[in-house]
Amino acid sequence: GWTGVELCRARLNERTMRRSSTAAVALLSAIALVSLGFFAVDAAHATVQTPRLNEQLGALIAPTARSLALLRHDGKRGPYLVTWLPDPLDIGAEGYGLLNELDRRGFDVRASLTFRPGATRYHAMDPARASLEVHLATGNDIARWSKMSNYREVAYFDPRSVAERQEFARLRTQVIEDLRRANLSALVPDVDENLFIAALSPQISDATRRLMTRMLDLGLPSAVFIGAPHGGG
Repeated sequence: GWTGVELCRARLNERTMRRSSTAAVALLSAIALVSLGFFAVDAAHATVQTPRLNEQLGALIAPTARSLALLRHDGKRGPYLVTWLPDPLDIGAEGYGLLNELDRRGFDVRASLTFRPGATRYHAMDPARASLEVHLATGNDIARWSKMSNYREVAYFDPRSVAERQEFARLRTQVIEDLRRANLSALVPDVDENLFIAALSPQISDATRRLMTRMLDLGLPSAVFIGAPHGGG
């Protein structure tokens, strides 16, 4: 654009240049308005990439933040260790989201040093330094953390309807049966612990992968627990 202006300036006299400049400003303004209109329409119809994940995190963050605010008021100011493994559905995406949202609300939250590349060096620490642990449990992990007497459940959300929970249970049974028939019993534990990675295995059939993909779409419940840190993932 600037090259064009300089070219016109070298070839046109001052009066012609002024007229051309006025026309150019009008043209550019029109182009800008049309472009903004297209962008506005496109943005209004944009699809959120992971609506299930966003909905789930949105339901968990408010009660978690309220609980931490009360603890901070009582003198437990942090830093707080945020942990989230195992994550059978999203390979840790929701955990990073929880870390980010709590940080945005002003809490001193960090991940363990293992997650420094994703959390950045400003939000990673030695778990031994934490005053409390905030753990995001998904699926079967909820039952494990519920049994820990020094942890308290502060938030819970299941994105599925009753019918979807029943569908998930049927699909899980079918997937496990398919894996065993295909002599892939070694992958059975991953159905509950790491479904996302299991669905990528080249060993499984396309039919079984479709069932797993539907399970991923349906999702699992998640809960947040707060208690004395023990250095989890």
